[in-house]
Amino acid sequence: MSSKFCNLNIHDADLSAIESLCPDYAVRSISQGWITLASDNLEWGTTQKEAKRLSKILPHNVLSTEYFDDEYVEFTLYCNGKRVARHVPSEYEDFARSPGKSKVWAEQLGLSREAEKILRVVFKETNPKTCLFLIECVLNCSLWIDAESIDSASAPTQEYLTEYIERKKAEKRIKNQTRLVLLDEVEGAFSWPITYPIVKVDYVNYLKSFWGIRDGKLRKLFEKSKPESVEAFYNDDPMLIRGAFLDQDRFFLEGDCWNAQTHEKEWNIGVGQTEYGIYPPCRLNNGRLAIVYDIMSTELNSYLMSFQSDSSEKKVLKLSHFRHWAYPIAYNNVFLMGCGNFLTCYNPFLEELWSVDLGESVDQLSEPFLDVESKMLYMSSCCRVTAFDLENRQIRAIRDITDDEDYILCGVLPGIGPVILTGDSSIQVWDSELTPVSRHRAKGFISKIVHQDGKTYVLSGAKEERILKKTENGLESVIVKPGVLRLYELR
Repeated sequence: MSSKFCNLNIHDADLSAIESLCPDYAVRSISQGWITLASDNLEWGTTQKEAKRLSKILPHNVLSTEYFDDEYVEFTLYCNGKRVARHVPSEYEDFARSPGKSKVWAEQLGLSREAEKILRVVFKETNPKTCLFLIECVLNCSLWIDAESIDSASAPTQEYLTEYIERKKAEKRIKNQTRLVLLDEVEGAFSWPITYPIVKVDYVNYLKSFWGIRDGKLRKLFEKSKPESVEAFYNDDPMLIRGAFLDQDRFFLEGDCWNAQTHEKEWNIGVGQTEYGIYPPCRLNNGRLAIVYDIMSTELNSYLMSFQSDSSEKKVLKLSHFRHWAYPIAYNNVFLMGCGNFLTCYNPFLEELWSVDLGESVDQLSEPFLDVESKMLYMSSCCRVTAFDLENRQIRAIRDITDDEDYILCGVLPGIGPVILTGDSSIQVWDSELTPVSRHRAKGFISKIVHQDGKTYVLSGAKEERILKKTENGLESVIVKPGVLRLYELR
């Protein structure tokens, strides 16, 4: 079944009556107390209108579900032609998160007090797919439905919900060994998703400013003036902006090295880039850099290149397998690189020092993060997190991630272990045995973990919200809620 679908569910209705009223729909009684409707004509944006229409002519609550690409879902309840309850677990592009009010849902649907308490917990879940399955269990209503799957669909079981609640109880028992401390907060139209260096946009004057972390605060480094065309300004895709600070005064952004003091480009890596952009280089203790790049005309040919910070003394190594890490890891004065099934260590001039077979392709163990203090390398995939002991050159621990767990490796806390994103605004810290030791919640959407000066920073916030409003000059885009960026330190 596609992960893009819409459906309707009518509460406490008669099957034959709904079949007569809705001849153009596939109408089924899948879960007790609900009549489910599906049709290829139900689309994102129109399903709620149909729910509103049906609720005007039926003495029943009508639930609209609109699901899009595992990234967004919206649940809306209508009664007597009016929207009476709504829940949006996570934001998506210009659509804001809107947590539901469990008491309103419970009163409207006649749920028990215990069910209302569970729904309150469920409404804190920010993963769209997980949230949908949980609401199915709480309401005993089939929601993962489209026109093709409705005939084979079955009523939800409580096992999924029971395991989720037990997991949440276990998380509450975690006694925090770390702290998440708010350091700074700045309003403005920051580009989302947040990159580093951070980009802030002035849409009125066509200016872009570049920001970094200095002395525990968010500080503007310099501004970039209006480009040759307004179109070029608006067409910059933040998804392609991958950057990092090379030292206190220089940062790398999409193939270019910028000097934050002179505001000038110092050099470009001088190779063709793929349409997916390029990750920033890593830096050895002696200052030498390394980067992975593709040549656009030969997409599967990838190269590892090391060079001095002024782009001189380049050494290039063609990678033996098209499945490889998107970037190398600097470990003291050697480089670590995953390619094929192997983790390989290179000296500054890309001569191999040692290699270890990981037992599976690094294509499935992407996003590596290094903890220099404990000499541990952490790698992740959609189904596991792996801890690799660099001193003994062996895997120390593997933690499998189930489909129900929305865990993403996003960084490390030096001397402790990996930092795991567990929701839009929540993280956990694990130890080197991959056991949770802390859990924290930030305000807003966590977008970036930054490792700088031996510290671990967390960037979170919210996008600027605008509406079209009629003014003396006609329709204008008006800010109704300013964007905000927050800086935390994980200690």
